[in-house]
Amino acid sequence: MDETRTTDNPTILIVEDDLLLALDLEDMLRAHGFHVVRDVVSGEEGIAAASNLAPHLILMDIRLRGGINGLAAARFIRQTSRVPIIFLTAYADEASKQAAEALEAEGFLIKPIREEILLSTIRSALNSAQTN
Repeated sequence: MDETRTTDNPTILIVEDDLLLALDLEDMLRAHGFHVVRDVVSGEEGIAAASNLAPHLILMDIRLRGGINGLAAARFIRQTSRVPIIFLTAYADEASKQAAEALEAEGFLIKPIREEILLSTIRSALNSAQTN
């Protein structure tokens, strides 16, 4: 088994095109014992990284650089994996929320993201994934 898949130190893939936010998220997560396997900025990179790195959880921005947004990337990932996905967005429109629900997202967080809400959403998603 790949060392990044141990449950003692859950791995998280960050798919976020705001590099400052991605670095902040990475710092927050590492401070709480999570292992960040990679920060990527596009839906295409997110799909490839999810497949190659098999993270325990993905934090996915809805609006990304490139031709594939976060919702479309999540659809591709869901075809081969049940990895929990938590969406991040600065836009809380109803269509995005409904699309995230249709993809059975484990969370939908509005930027700016508060650390305690991020951590509780991640822990809930990981606990739910372990029991399923």
